[in-house]
Amino acid sequence: MSWKYFNPVKIVFGEGALSELEGCLKGQRILLVTDSRLSSSGLAGRVQDILKDKEVILYDKIQPNPSSGSVNECGRLAGEGRAETVVGLGGGSCIDAAKAAALVARTGARIEEFLGGARKIEGRGLPVVAVPTTAGTGSEVTPVAVITNEEKDRKQPLGSEYLFPDIAVVDPELTWSMPAAVTASTGMDALSHGMEAYWSRNALPVTDTLAIACMVKVLRYLKRSVLNGNDREARREMSLASLLGGMSFALPKTAAVHACSFPLTHIFGIPHGTACALTLVPFLEFNYDVMKEKMDYLFMCAGYGSLQEFSSVVASLQREIGLPARLSECGIGKEDIEKLADESFHPNILNNPREVSRKDLLGIYERLW
Repeated sequence: MSWKYFNPVKIVFGEGALSELEGCLKGQRILLVTDSRLSSSGLAGRVQDILKDKEVILYDKIQPNPSSGSVNECGRLAGEGRAETVVGLGGGSCIDAAKAAALVARTGARIEEFLGGARKIEGRGLPVVAVPTTAGTGSEVTPVAVITNEEKDRKQPLGSEYLFPDIAVVDPELTWSMPAAVTASTGMDALSHGMEAYWSRNALPVTDTLAIACMVKVLRYLKRSVLNGNDREARREMSLASLLGGMSFALPKTAAVHACSFPLTHIFGIPHGTACALTLVPFLEFNYDVMKEKMDYLFMCAGYGSLQEFSSVVASLQREIGLPARLSECGIGKEDIEKLADESFHPNILNNPREVSRKDLLGIYERLW
């Protein structure tokens, strides 16, 4: 066996890590990319205070699923302001937008030119420092940014080694204010990252190790984080789980669960992590027959004796943290299932260890309805 692993992101982790942000930045002019909630909550202002000796340009219009229009606007602002570093503050949407805007600022191109692989990314954008405020996406250590292409009305990923952030500043204290619903959804996104990285066709021995650590931590600490947002240990361990999950899927990429999540989110408005959680157990069971030995090893590491026991634990967690387990609970009609199946054939589905047919998807969605 031969393999290569690459993750160039410098990681600064721990309670209080935000205080080290200024020392992570290149140059004097900084573009701070965030959303209106973090701006109004005062967190963006806190970051600006930390960077009081810098020239900070604030862009706080990032949506939960960042649009190509907002990325282009943000990138133009960076260019006009001659920004030297881009700071992405927030969940995966803000960090993804910061990566994409840094590319727009450096190249002068519209982000639509790169979406879907229409134009090759040939070099790095402006330096990016990622500061996550949620525990789930792992975007702070991945070379991927998912953007909603307004011209095509669909979510599309950007993927390139040039999109890795330069530095990730992971301060678990920033997740303390996450509402329970956001904690639950983003936490299941982290579990999905670990699971899909582990069974991806492109999995590596080192990413398997990271993925197992991610999954074990989510199963142990997510419920505690949801039920008691002041549980500092649980918050810290979930921030670490998210980080490990991001490192685990950065190279192997996600698989069928994420492929299905894109239409669930884009068409029906289901939060990303919640959308991933919906199909996680069905695909866990669907994939088991083609990778029994590897999955049995995971179950052993997590402290469970069988597929049935492990699946039951994941399904119970989903319910216990308040997430829907049925499509009908999300406002999806039975008449929507065929369209949902058709729209789920995103390229990520090719990473699944077992080939997925339209018939397979229809069966899974009908079971979930």
